[in-house]
Amino acid sequence: MEEEKRHAMSPKEVIEFFNYLKSTVFDQWKAWNSFKKNDAHRKKRSRSLGATSTDEFVAEVKRKVNEDGNKSYAKLATKMGCSKQTIANIINKDLGYSSYKKRHWMILTEGTRESRRVKVAALLNNLKHKTAGLLRFFSDENFFSQGQNRNRRNDRWICQNVDEVPVVKHTNFPSSVMVLGVISSEGDSMPPYFFEKGLKVNTAIYIDVMKNVVKPWMDLVANGRPY
Repeated sequence: MEEEKRHAMSPKEVIEFFNYLKSTVFDQWKAWNSFKKNDAHRKKRSRSLGATSTDEFVAEVKRKVNEDGNKSYAKLATKMGCSKQTIANIINKDLGYSSYKKRHWMILTEGTRESRRVKVAALLNNLKHKTAGLLRFFSDENFFSQGQNRNRRNDRWICQNVDEVPVVKHTNFPSSVMVLGVISSEGDSMPPYFFEKGLKVNTAIYIDVMKNVVKPWMDLVANGRPY
C-alpha cells in the first residue's frame, strides 16, 4: 500500500516525503515524462511502419497511382493515412516509379501535320536536286542583359549565418544590347555585330546593317559561289 502511494505522488509530495532537493525532483520528473512521450511516439510509429510495409498497402498505393498519376505525394499520404515520406519510399523504391514534370506540346491538327509533311518533302527534294551544294547562311538576333540571372526559389547558399549570403544586385531596367550573329552551312561564323546601346532597331536600320555588314561578309565567304 505504501509503495502504491509513492507511485501516485506528485513532485511536491515527493519533495516533502523524501526531503529531496526541488531541482533534483523536477529534473527527474521532466526526464520521465519526456521518456514516456518518446516511447509512445516510437510505439505508434512502429505500428504505422508495420502497417505500411505490407503487400496489401503497397498494392493499394499502386492502384491509386495508376488511377490518377496527377495526385501529389501529400494527397496520397492523407488518403492512405501515413506520412509523405512513406508514400515517397513506396513509389520510388517498391514500385520503381518516379515523379516527372508534365510535358507540354503544341496542339497539331491533322491538317497541320499533313501540310508540314508536304512542305518537308518539298524541302528535301529541293536540297537533293535543285540547290544541292548551294551555300546557305543562317542569322539570329538576341538581347543580352547586364542583369544577373537568378531564381528566388531555387538559388541557395549554404552557410552558417544568413549574413554570409552574398547579395544579388539588380535594377528595374537593366542595360541590354542587341547582337546579330550569322553562320554558314559550312561552319563559317561572322563576328558578332553589336547594335548601339539604346538604339531602337527598325526595318531601315536592320536593312542597312544587312547591306553594309552582313552582305560583304557573305560575299567574302562565298568567294564567287552562289548562295
